[in-house]
Amino acid sequence: YRYAKAMLYGEPDTLHALLTKITDAVIDYLLAQIAAGAQLVQIFDSWGGALAHRQFVEFSHHYNTKIVAAIKAKYPEVPVVLFTKGGGLWLDTQCHSGADALGLDWTMPLDRARSIVFEQQKELTKLHKKLHTGIALQGNLDPATLFASPEHIRQQTHLMLQDAYSLGDKTGYIANLGHGSNQWVNPDHAKAFIDAGDNILVETPSFIGALSAFRSYEANMITVPLNGDGMDISQLKMRLETVKQKPKFLYYAPNFHNPAGIIYSM
Repeated sequence: YRYAKAMLYGEPDTLHALLTKITDAVIDYLLAQIAAGAQLVQIFDSWGGALAHRQFVEFSHHYNTKIVAAIKAKYPEVPVVLFTKGGGLWLDTQCHSGADALGLDWTMPLDRARSIVFEQQKELTKLHKKLHTGIALQGNLDPATLFASPEHIRQQTHLMLQDAYSLGDKTGYIANLGHGSNQWVNPDHAKAFIDAGDNILVETPSFIGALSAFRSYEANMITVPLNGDGMDISQLKMRLETVKQKPKFLYYAPNFHNPAGIIYSM
């Protein structure tokens, strides 16, 4: 950490050269992931929040934007999520990255984040002279919440969803932790996100581990078949129209390197 910071202030040209090489490698890797079938990719900037403002723009945001632009140039239809640990302070700046969704850690209130994104979408519309909408948010339950009782986890999850939906818009949001789960967390506590009898939309075929977990939670799984482009949207729409009780989550695995998959809040 201290060597990286020392390079940033003492040898900025060297650090830019290094970050350029890393950026090119990340671009090549993510493009290969998409070519292999990934339907969504996410960029993790784990240390961006440790930078001062000008340094964040120069040494973090600049390169993240370059990665997003390269992906969109070749695969404009593939969603890109950008997550910067501790990056809530620069959420307005990150709205200009070109990413489809911005991940948040637990230090940024979701209702405030929604307001910032809404205002920045208006600025982007003025800047590009065309309607700009659809920047989603992902997050942001404190992972340490999973050390609490299942009842407290449910309470905190409901409060998180209330913040996410406080402006009345129940779209453009991915319920998630605000960072990785601690290795000492009781795996059973993750079950607090899903109650017995909840409807969950699940792509099929899917990972046996995920299906076994949902069965152990006594969730009601509604399967959605895949086609050549991923989850069959027409079949998904049909199931949403026929189910009586609104599904709680939608689960899918964007690529074979991600057996945990992604869960969207419905």
